[in-house]
Amino acid sequence: HIMKRILFIIIVSLSVQSLSAQSSFSEIKNNHSWVWLGLDFSNTKLLGREGFNDPKKIIDYYFIAWNQLIFDEGEKYDVKKAFKLKQMYTDDSYFDAINSTVKLNELFVDRSYSLSESDINNIVEEYNFSNIKQTIALVFIVERLDKAKEQAVFWVTLINSRTKEIVLTERMIGKPGGFGFRNYWAGSIYDIIKQIKKKKSKEWKRI
Repeated sequence: HIMKRILFIIIVSLSVQSLSAQSSFSEIKNNHSWVWLGLDFSNTKLLGREGFNDPKKIIDYYFIAWNQLIFDEGEKYDVKKAFKLKQMYTDDSYFDAINSTVKLNELFVDRSYSLSESDINNIVEEYNFSNIKQTIALVFIVERLDKAKEQAVFWVTLINSRTKEIVLTERMIGKPGGFGFRNYWAGSIYDIIKQIKKKKSKEWKRI
């Protein structure tokens, strides 16, 4: 049993080292298993009060509903295809508890609001990956839903789940659109996935 344990530790540490040493996005894509965890709303702010007339429902219902939608309609919100992966695991409930921690009195901001890369690092540091078997975790950290500018801002983030090292993070702006409140903002997620598929995955290949 001790030998097995030592061997397991060696294998895990080798996979961590090889990931840290990866110089290209292509190698990370081809040589590691990925898990798609969905949307982190824990640091999201809403701009433009007139666009959000039931903020409590946004926390209690829509944060979960948007997250569930992208997994339930995986063929439409096809992250695996956007990243050109052969296989991608999913965990559709990872952010449920995290997203329920949002405080109602902190949800709105009346001025500009943005996250920085160091904020993203701090957010990721709080994640618990003890039940995650895959080496790469993909998350969309939602910065803000901005009704006045008609945009939603996301940090598309790839994380080494063994070390919590950020492999890649990029701030992207999605354009919402669709009938009804849920679908309108879900449109911005669809837009981000479309941008990754059309353009970003080629750009990241060169990293």
